[in-house]
Amino acid sequence: MAFLSCEEMLAAARSQKITLAEAVLRSDLEESRLTEAHSRAAMRHLWQVMQATSQEYDPTQRSRSGLSGGDAAKVEQAWQQGRLLGDDYLAAVTAEALKTAECNACMKRIVAAPTAGSCGVLPAVLLPLARAGQADEDAVCDALYVAAGFGQVIAARATLAGAEGGCQAEVGAASAMAAAALCNLKGGTPEQCAAAAAMALGNLLGLVCDPVAGLVEVPCIKRNVVGAVNAVSCANMALAGVDYAIPCDEVIDAMGRVGSLLSPDLRETGQGGLAATPTGVKIARQLAQEQARVRVIAHAVNQNLGGVVKTAIGDFLQMSQSGDLMCLMDGDDTHKPRFIHGMLAKITREKQCVIASRYQPGARVQGLQASRKLFSDGARLYYTLVLHVPGVKDYTCGYRVYTRPALQAGVARYGQALVEKKSFACMMELLYKLYRCGCTFAEVPFTLYYDSKEGESKMNLGKTIRDSFLTALRLRVRG
Repeated sequence: MAFLSCEEMLAAARSQKITLAEAVLRSDLEESRLTEAHSRAAMRHLWQVMQATSQEYDPTQRSRSGLSGGDAAKVEQAWQQGRLLGDDYLAAVTAEALKTAECNACMKRIVAAPTAGSCGVLPAVLLPLARAGQADEDAVCDALYVAAGFGQVIAARATLAGAEGGCQAEVGAASAMAAAALCNLKGGTPEQCAAAAAMALGNLLGLVCDPVAGLVEVPCIKRNVVGAVNAVSCANMALAGVDYAIPCDEVIDAMGRVGSLLSPDLRETGQGGLAATPTGVKIARQLAQEQARVRVIAHAVNQNLGGVVKTAIGDFLQMSQSGDLMCLMDGDDTHKPRFIHGMLAKITREKQCVIASRYQPGARVQGLQASRKLFSDGARLYYTLVLHVPGVKDYTCGYRVYTRPALQAGVARYGQALVEKKSFACMMELLYKLYRCGCTFAEVPFTLYYDSKEGESKMNLGKTIRDSFLTALRLRVRG
């Protein structure tokens, strides 16, 4: 879908005298090169998965953490007993939002709509209407096209990732998509759909992403209910003729700006909000103790970057099993988690380390000072000349995925000397030593969000340059 604004999407519907769903469909066909039959078949499949997720809900199943499961059944029981406020539709929406979100936490099949963390919102508002005979499959699929159109615009103008924009970008976006879908399903005009989406997203502006213990369970599952109920309320207002003072595109832009202003602690790091409460911290520690494959590692004294990397490698090799991978990334919000998917897709038996590179086509660097950029570019050329590791252009980026055999080979040859440098140079040191052990490399482009970094850099540029350049020479001579 090529729409970059809601207004463009609405204008396409008006100018061609077609429905909003048809406008989104035509845009999708133009971009995907699919036939209409193939596109509609794919959308029907997504709807079928949403239905199956609800139908296969097991009230006895609990997530691995034990934090979620069975709540949807409690709501349904209370509903049947007449103990809930509101009408049957609202009760059903609440139960369905919980069902899908709980299934996600239990690692069952769901539709990310638009993300896994917000997967319960859209099916929650549609499933009860379909079951009551108020919407057939074609009407639901048209509503899903409308939802997809608004979701695509949000993704293009702002973000759908909690790691970038907070929960407003996940549940907030899902709520906007669901509100527009509902409005379309009930015969609303394209303008009313846009008003519903704007209201829904505006109501959740600033919602932080604060997963307790880093899991998409607390508070995320209950927020799916909030997003669904919010969508229903906003769709009702729009259908009644209530307008929103701020156009939908401007609301989306505001969401993007708010997300960039949120502290990194409030964007899926598990360091702020509910995750940082005494109980949230207690839960995280308890789960870390109970689950052997989860560990929280903290140095009592600052070990610098090299010390952290050495500890990470040692602990990974102790905890891991054959086939496991280790991903290293900076914790200052400059490395966005979404790039991990591309790195995992690239790693193979033949490519044992994948680097998120600033020097591959499509890569970008945002907010880096000119002096730092000059240093990085100069260092890259110098390392290429001195070290010349095949497949590597970015020698210093710390955002990497390693295979277990590659790290094992490095430790077998170098022992504790695999990482000797404490400074920035340790990343280049580790790369070259693994290369000498037979490790092969690949790179994927990524965006370095240096403008997301909080505070001033503590790096002494002159000292770092001297240390890095001398380290490269020593490595080449000594191997």
